[in-house]
Amino acid sequence: MKVLNLSLIIFLVSIPFAYSQLTLVKDINTGNEQSFAYRISVVCNGNAYFVANDGVSGHEVWKSDGTTSGTSLCKNIFPGNETCNPQAFGTDNKLVYFLANDSLHGNELWKTDGTVSGTQLVIDSKPGVANSKIYVPFNEYETFAFINEKNYFLQNDGLYETDGSSNGTKLLYSIPVSYDLEKHNNLIYFVGRVSFYDSIYVFNPTTNKIQAIKYNFRSPGSLVSTPIGLLVSDNDKLYNINSTLNTVTDITPVESISSYSLKNAASFHKGFYYFVATNRNDKSKPYLFRTNGLTGGTQVYANISLDNFSSYGYFKSEGDYLFFFYNSASSMPTELWRTDGTVSGLVKLESYNSSSLNSISPAKNVVGHLRKIYYFGQKDDEISLYESDGTQVGTKPIALIDDGFASRQLTTGLMKLKNLLLFSAAVKSNKSIGEELWSFALPIDTKNNDLNEQIISFSPNPVHDKVKIEINSDIRCNYSIMNLCGVELVKDTELNNSRIISFEKFVPGIYFISLNLNGTLKCIKIIKE
Repeated sequence: MKVLNLSLIIFLVSIPFAYSQLTLVKDINTGNEQSFAYRISVVCNGNAYFVANDGVSGHEVWKSDGTTSGTSLCKNIFPGNETCNPQAFGTDNKLVYFLANDSLHGNELWKTDGTVSGTQLVIDSKPGVANSKIYVPFNEYETFAFINEKNYFLQNDGLYETDGSSNGTKLLYSIPVSYDLEKHNNLIYFVGRVSFYDSIYVFNPTTNKIQAIKYNFRSPGSLVSTPIGLLVSDNDKLYNINSTLNTVTDITPVESISSYSLKNAASFHKGFYYFVATNRNDKSKPYLFRTNGLTGGTQVYANISLDNFSSYGYFKSEGDYLFFFYNSASSMPTELWRTDGTVSGLVKLESYNSSSLNSISPAKNVVGHLRKIYYFGQKDDEISLYESDGTQVGTKPIALIDDGFASRQLTTGLMKLKNLLLFSAAVKSNKSIGEELWSFALPIDTKNNDLNEQIISFSPNPVHDKVKIEINSDIRCNYSIMNLCGVELVKDTELNNSRIISFEKFVPGIYFISLNLNGTLKCIKIIKE
């Protein structure tokens, strides 16, 4: 048997346009009926969770691991074909929490582990069919905060905690009119109103104590956790709260600001927090600012706005660049920009049809992978999946979604499972089935060379039945096998003592073995004949 030397023939490659095929994951609602209507989704423990309608159970919570067999209804919460009205997905990467109505308890807190038996009502906080008063912000994904396997959330009477059980769900502190929940440095912050005055409160789960931050705030809001501190807007002011020193620093820019956008049009990148704020002295035009969190450290980075109708959105830091979308007016093209943080590094990459920059959470519109971003764009009548590496030539369509107008399209946004993108779409190649669940395989990371010294060789390749991996140590090694579309066929399995991996059950084609040796990953391309 001929042994192939790894250093010479291991195929550490990415296949640039072999990844341009869309794969139908599942036709959930058979026929041409639409399966999707709710713009919420979350990824938890290797599965994407979303809301779909199979035509029998109504709009309910589903899960998918990217395969047809791994896509299923978690539970028909509202019996029959009525919707359970799911809202506000949040996850600690073990369970998914959400709000739902089962027809008996009103809109209450639920949890799921992806199984029917594990999809349960956590607590009926308002007995009977009355709805709970859980605070759901404009961005539903900010409803819950997780620390040490506890889930924190706000109701109209204060701060709550749950461990996922009814007995473990309790009111921690009663503070009327509570809103704007944020986790920062393993502390829980929120705004509470007492006697018509708004204050910022901080809860320490370790000491189980709560206190108001002593500062003369007027109307605090938009609490956002960043690596440089907890930023808070307060009318025309901007503050940085240091949770370690328990200090509040005024970092308001010298410009006259009428409003801040610290969440939907903002991101941290290379030591600065970038955000958008309107300049009252310049016709209320939105400016792009950045701050290092220090006094005098908040400055205008760019002013590309034409007027006060201009808007920014979908900020994403990936690799060397901060990407964002910009629209000079509602009827004008939506543009993709990027910056490396320098003045000369601000570059417009591409223009697309005009569109709203506030439709769903930014995290669902743009995802990052191996120093590139992936997003949907429309030019004329063509809706495509695009990628960008931060250069104009590297900003391009990689998969056509549709070449005609669709009234409902791309509802779930992008859901990333390792090297697989999941999303709902009415795809041109199979348009008769309506909007269904599709996937797109991203390139596999094969640039990690730390295993080269450990792995000596593997053979044979091409393979008919079995591959033998030669490793020059007795260190435990786990492996996974993926097909060309990035779907895992064998998941995290320990390599046996003989170091032999069987390919007998697989059809001829291209596969990838992902080796995990003490946390270091290596990918090998295998051809099955």
